[in-house]
Amino acid sequence: MLLIQIGIIISIILQIVAAILAISLTKTAKYNISWILLTIAFLFMAARGVIEFFPYIYKDISLAVAKANTWVGILISLIITISLIFIKKLFNLIRKGEEASEEVEKRILSAIINTEENERQRFAKDLHDGLGPLLSNLKMSVSTLEHIETREEMNEILVNMKTVAQEAITSIKEVSNNLSPHILENFGLQKAIEVFLKPIEPNCTIQFEIISNCDKKRFAYNIEIILYRVLTELINNTVKHADATKVIIELTKKENYLHIRYSDNGIGTKITNEPETIVGLGLANIQSRIKTLNGIVTFTTKPKKGFSAEISCPIQG
Repeated sequence: MLLIQIGIIISIILQIVAAILAISLTKTAKYNISWILLTIAFLFMAARGVIEFFPYIYKDISLAVAKANTWVGILISLIITISLIFIKKLFNLIRKGEEASEEVEKRILSAIINTEENERQRFAKDLHDGLGPLLSNLKMSVSTLEHIETREEMNEILVNMKTVAQEAITSIKEVSNNLSPHILENFGLQKAIEVFLKPIEPNCTIQFEIISNCDKKRFAYNIEIILYRVLTELINNTVKHADATKVIIELTKKENYLHIRYSDNGIGTKITNEPETIVGLGLANIQSRIKTLNGIVTFTTKPKKGFSAEISCPIQG
């Protein structure tokens, strides 16, 4: 008899603990109706345990306790059944959400592949249009030297060859810098962005402003190179499509986070931060790059209201 009483007491305690844990997770479960019903069921189970314990204290109320225990048991069964119906609906929603997530991931991956392919094509175009004609010019000059008769003509061609060779070296440096910016590696993110903007500013009507507390601060190279690529992509988008006159780039290091706010006063567009819209506008590549840094990015834009991107990512030190 004593062991039974101890067992009932332990059962009541466990059910109360389960109910408390369920209540504490209600917010995490986003107040889902199925979870709330299960929590109520745990509470009733604890109450039923208390009812079962009464006959051991009050010998003359066993019949009333039995009836109450029966009705509580029926109520618990009803609540659990209803909660399972809602849980089934919840699982269906989760399954649909996973299917939608898989579809979005496929579209993001496709966008990344397209971006990489565009980068390869741009690299090939830079070599073909920039370096190709210069090397062809050199080849023609070398061929011409075979038929030169006067010293004056030879000197003229040699001067031309030196000029073309220097232009080829400059072209190679530009292509190399686009692939792996040495300024970024040697001086950091802010300086690399400043250097990137130098040839752009004289050729457009956009005024660029950098606000930063990161002048001489350095971060892990993977952080710097990813953020550099993101910012240059945003700058190129503004120059090509935004019809803007002002761009502000804010770099702020605060504790163990680097916050970036990029904004322009261009024509803007109509988007949400839903993955489908972002993919459609070519911003998915930026989002995926920031995600590799365990960071977050939020895009804000409206027609004729400009565009902004807010980025926050963890850093070391």
